[in-house]
Amino acid sequence: MKMEVNVVIPMYNSISSIEKSVRSVLGQKNISVKVFVVDHGSDDGALELVTHKFGNDKRVKIIPIGRSKNEKRSASKPMNRGIQEIMNQMRNDLDIWVMRLDADDILYNPHVLSKAINMKKQDTLLICGSIIFSNSSKKIASKYYLQEKYATVSKLCKCAAYGFPHHATLIALNLLKTIEKEENSFFCTNIGYGEDFDFSLKLFKNCNDNQIIFTENEFIIKEQSGETITNTISTKNYIKDHIMILLKNSKLSKKFMLKTILWRLLNNCRFCKGVMNRMEAPALKFANSTIENYEIIKRMSGWTEE
Repeated sequence: MKMEVNVVIPMYNSISSIEKSVRSVLGQKNISVKVFVVDHGSDDGALELVTHKFGNDKRVKIIPIGRSKNEKRSASKPMNRGIQEIMNQMRNDLDIWVMRLDADDILYNPHVLSKAINMKKQDTLLICGSIIFSNSSKKIASKYYLQEKYATVSKLCKCAAYGFPHHATLIALNLLKTIEKEENSFFCTNIGYGEDFDFSLKLFKNCNDNQIIFTENEFIIKEQSGETITNTISTKNYIKDHIMILLKNSKLSKKFMLKTILWRLLNNCRFCKGVMNRMEAPALKFANSTIENYEIIKRMSGWTEE
């Protein structure tokens, strides 16, 4: 059966990065791909740019959706719309896999998806790789992936999903069908921060250990400089969203979540900076993070092959 990777890109005011993100998918070798760009009310010209550059490409579907004035700044709504669009167009003669790529991310190189798909076994539902975090302002880069000792469904459901590199994951369409049937939703639209954490827990609850493949292979490059939801969300909303996730997931470690909230409070206290410099971020408890050569990553992000 022919395999195809469908990539959902939620987009909001990403005119400076979206073209490179889409081209990193369309440039994949030895694999059939489709891109679903879901624009969440951009007003910076990003939608017009994507339409101009890719509107005639049959592999690209551009989906504009509205954004209300007080709507949460979250990728949940565009991700749900993109996944639903994929499910509406599925064909019985295709083995379809789904991946999320943010509008300022790019796939690591032109062979990422074909190499990842070649790892799959008959019953594989998730293929999980690593993320290269690149900060062009500070000229630093690091590789991030789940520690092997936490790579079990029970540990992922308890706490390790917090450090799971969810962006660097290929999801079998059959798993998404199961989640739709059992959960009646994919990403929670009531969560502004941590919706991907909550979604990861849904994935793991419907898998067993033998259906997940973990690899240290680099899947994406994620730019860290500039404004993001992570570095702009208020502490109040951060705590509110984490409590909501905790209440939705009974197997989640309450102790870990309380430590995560405490870490956030201390991190935002100007009198605790000395203490925080010696404290590890919650996600890093479960992941390996190694320093990478920034110049090499920079060349890769420009898609200059070695």
